[in-house]
Amino acid sequence: MSEERVREFQRLADEAVAAAAEYGPVLAELGERSVETEDQDGAIRVTVSLKGRVTALLLRPDVLRNVDRFTLAETVAATIRKGQLAAREEFRAEADKASPVAVRAYRKFVDDLVAESAEF
Repeated sequence: MSEERVREFQRLADEAVAAAAEYGPVLAELGERSVETEDQDGAIRVTVSLKGRVTALLLRPDVLRNVDRFTLAETVAATIRKGQLAAREEFRAEADKASPVAVRAYRKFVDDLVAESAEF
């Protein structure tokens, strides 16, 4: 990497670190939001914070009559995973939108460096 690229990298890194101080509270606020998902039948509903924590699990009363406990456990676990994936995707999308310009510029620079090194 040329000296000019190293200086640019350092400048972008310094700007990103300075901007991160204002970014922290935004990320904390995002973590308080949540998403809701359900299984394909709508019998199991899960609420997950954008931090990935399950905050609610609701089972329709008739769900226990329709499936055995092992199938129910698998379905609950799958629904929780689905909710956590949705929460992670939403967190990333919202965090990217809210990230300071300096942080985005730094990420782009690093991504470009990785792509360049992959070409060798």
